[in-house]
Amino acid sequence: MSTNLQPIGNILVFPSDDPDQPAVSYVVDVPMTTVGTDEGAGEGSVSVFVLEPFTWGAVIWAIVAGILGWLGGQAFQALIGKKPIEEVIRLAVEAIQAYTNQRLDQETVDIVSGHVNAGFVHLSDLETMDDQAVIRAKIVAADERALDALKILEKKGAQAFGAYVTAVTLRLLCLAAYLRFANQRGLAKEASAKTVNEALPRATRLLAEIVAAADRKITSVSKVEVESYWTLAAPFAEGDANADGPGDRTGREVRYRYVFKDNGMGVSVGGFDTSDAAGQAGNGDRLARINGYKKYRQDLQANVVLPSQKTFEEWQKIVTYFANPLA
Repeated sequence: MSTNLQPIGNILVFPSDDPDQPAVSYVVDVPMTTVGTDEGAGEGSVSVFVLEPFTWGAVIWAIVAGILGWLGGQAFQALIGKKPIEEVIRLAVEAIQAYTNQRLDQETVDIVSGHVNAGFVHLSDLETMDDQAVIRAKIVAADERALDALKILEKKGAQAFGAYVTAVTLRLLCLAAYLRFANQRGLAKEASAKTVNEALPRATRLLAEIVAAADRKITSVSKVEVESYWTLAAPFAEGDANADGPGDRTGREVRYRYVFKDNGMGVSVGGFDTSDAAGQAGNGDRLARINGYKKYRQDLQANVVLPSQKTFEEWQKIVTYFANPLA
């Protein structure tokens, strides 16, 4: 191996809504296991993904990454910034819906959105209050909302992944509020460890299901086969048909078509004069479909997988922080 090569990895470019810091780059050391941005990428290559600032992945990652800063005294508004918090569940549902065949039912979306939005509102009020009893009541109310959302989403499948990750993050934010505003480190320590120990395996499994489904789209496009067929006969003039002769083939010609399966759906296109022409067109059609699925997989990697993995890492950092009595 050449000593001049850069390590294989991924760079996620995360635009900021801070004009003084327009973009932050994160290097992910683990190389992608499937599709990269460069078909010819080899040893020493790096894949670069640009994450739109108001996608669900960008929003939830930024929030969870800011929790420790909030614990250090940062304002809640600085944590949230210009991010569309009131839309975070809708963004979460739409982000995952784009990569799964199942949809989270609207009733669940509405109920969970109500819980999560109310939780964020309760937390945003804390910095304006002095009455400790009111502050604690607000934290408890926010925490109950987070727990109610989790209880609903735990019964759902991969289509609820984004909403579930969002609810877990809200729960950790509530536990951070217990520590910052009520000095309840013991509660924050125990509850955060329990929350992440339960949520991380589930979230990891759901994310793996989404990724596997996207990978199957690429591998489930079969090879092209070419078939010959007779064209339909030209209509006979009345009285010209000869039941005893070959008249039923009058005007018929041999043509070729290509056929293959695209994720279980049959594709068949005919009208070609030669088998080579049919094969060439079929291979082009197949390649275009595969490239489309690869782009789909690449988008999933940038908008869901990488920010989710970084969010999981932040969950664990928060648990470690709560467990440290000197923090």
